[in-house]
Parts: sequence; C-alpha cells; structure tokens
Amino acid sequence: MQRLRVRSPSAPVFVRRFTVNEDCSGVVSKRRSRAFLNAKYWRTTPWQAMTMKFHYVYILHSLSDNRHRYVGMTGDIEKRLKIHNTGRCKHTLKYKPWQIETAIAFRSKEKAFAFEKYLKSHSGRAFAKKHF
Repeated sequence: MQRLRVRSPSAPVFVRRFTVNEDCSGVVSKRRSRAFLNAKYWRTTPWQAMTMKFHYVYILHSLSDNRHRYVGMTGDIEKRLKIHNTGRCKHTLKYKPWQIETAIAFRSKEKAFAFEKYLKSHSGRAFAKKHF
C-alpha cells in the first residue's frame, strides 16, 4: 500500500491522507479517522465532527424588522441560530425570527474573536453594511 497526500489550494483543509490499493481501485483503510471516532462518541456525523474545528463569525438579519442585524461568534452555527430563533438569547429576543446573512469560518478562535470585535465597532458596521 502506498500513501497519497492530498494538498492543493482548492482542496478543503480537513482533507487528510488516504490509504489506497496498489491498483487504485478504491480507498481502503482499517484505521478510522479522528473525525469518525469523535462523531461516534458525540453522536454526530463525520462531516459535523470535521467542521466542529472551525469558529464562525456570523451576521444575522431580522426578518421582522429589516433595520436590525446581530453579530456573533460560535462553534456550531446551526445550533446557535436555533437558540436565537427560539428566544433563549435575550439580546435577539425582541426582533426574532432571524436568518443568517453571512457566516465566516476561522481555524483560530483568537482571529474569530478579533474579527467579531471589529464587526461590532463603528468602522466594522460600515464595512459589513457595504460588503455583506
């Protein structure tokens, strides 16, 4: 068996090494990926386990009042949107329901936090209004 490394700018970051048959007929691996093991333990799909490594900065848009937006950061964006729409977050309760306008993924939590802080500043709000 030979190992094949997949590294290209167009490939997603979460693509790792695959073990391939000599004739390249298909992927064969007795070892399971860390994402698969995490998915089995936490009862999530492997795709969800791989994307849990990202930190998202998101902008929500109120469907009840077009003037209101909310900027936040999370590790699980779908779960966080449900929290906003069910009214469990007091900051977004008044203008629910919400929909995701923009979501940006970061590998580093520090970079995500810095970008969220920027979007909540005066110049960041102007930037988001113009570009998103």
